[in-house]
Amino acid sequence: IRHIGDTDTRLRFETDTISARTAGSERLRITSDGKMGLGTNSPSQLLQIKKDANATDSAYISVISGAGSANAGILLGDAARNDDGFVLYHNGSQYLAFGTQYTERLRIAADGKLLLGTSTPGAAQCDTFTLETSGHTGVTLFSGTSNRGTIAFGDGRSGNAQYRGVIMYDHSDDSMRLVTSDAERLRITSGGPIGIGNTNPQVQYFNNLVVGNNVSGDKGITIRTNSDSSGILAFSDTD
Repeated sequence: IRHIGDTDTRLRFETDTISARTAGSERLRITSDGKMGLGTNSPSQLLQIKKDANATDSAYISVISGAGSANAGILLGDAARNDDGFVLYHNGSQYLAFGTQYTERLRIAADGKLLLGTSTPGAAQCDTFTLETSGHTGVTLFSGTSNRGTIAFGDGRSGNAQYRGVIMYDHSDDSMRLVTSDAERLRITSGGPIGIGNTNPQVQYFNNLVVGNNVSGDKGITIRTNSDSSGILAFSDTD
């Protein structure tokens, strides 16, 4: 089927295939097995969109809904329920939500906060990422058997400003380490000895708690109380 005033535009019915052309180029094709291609004549999925004539070509799908409290989204499911999974954008609150089993699981708020298992951010200054469940809740970092799992705190994008503070577990020797101002301050070794300002507390004879090292400078422990209380260091051999 051709447009009378524009021979470059046509709808073609071929053997078990339908295609549409504009400006002399094929734009859409429905193949014999029901696959639809936009920008491709050999779609490999039920719907495939392709625009890659140049390395800088981008391809987008636009879903536009009402500007108020309406949602724009994509529903994923089966014949029993077509919204088991979804990606949803709420225009009113301007958040993006992801769901499984028709329940929201993750939300990116309008200000960029990441909410997992909840739609309510945590307390101020602790709300960039909020994780919530109704039972035991945790985060696991898996590393190689001789590598480290690290949480770093930084205030810059170069040098040690990227890791001024660190919580680290080193699997090579099973030690836990705490770092401030890019210097290790506390280490718990695999056997339990604790070093404050000491990275090898286990080599000391009395090593449950080792404070300081052989670097020059005074070392000490202070127990501070108010004026009507006591400071006590107790020794016991029973519970």
